[in-house]
Amino acid sequence: MEYYYKEGELDSNYSKVTSAIFLADGTTVIFMPNGPAPRYDINSELHDWFEVQIDVNGSVNPPNIHGKDLFLFYVTDKGIMPAGFKGDGFSPFDTYCIRNKGYGCTAWVVYNENMDYLHCDDLSWDGKHKCD
Repeated sequence: MEYYYKEGELDSNYSKVTSAIFLADGTTVIFMPNGPAPRYDINSELHDWFEVQIDVNGSVNPPNIHGKDLFLFYVTDKGIMPAGFKGDGFSPFDTYCIRNKGYGCTAWVVYNENMDYLHCDDLSWDGKHKCD
């Protein structure tokens, strides 16, 4: 599987993928290994976590780009958290969606029901939620 960051750089992490589920509608569910007992700070508490990534149109269909057809979720002892949620210290929306890699966009799509971050760069959790 080959996936890319928003700016076109190849994401080499997918060489480590050991498990994926291919659904009948073409969706690919990817389970990402994170090494032994990774820790993640959610709301000032440490929790174990692993990643599940969803490619909504399948791994064989382009564009295979974070924040366009590939979306990241953290599975934690607190539940399933979409990457880039308000307060996400690991992949915050403003740096890992708007200005960078694209993998901090998932929470924006879930909560705001748009992908306007692809068209404007002045969106924020505490301000503007749609392009004008």
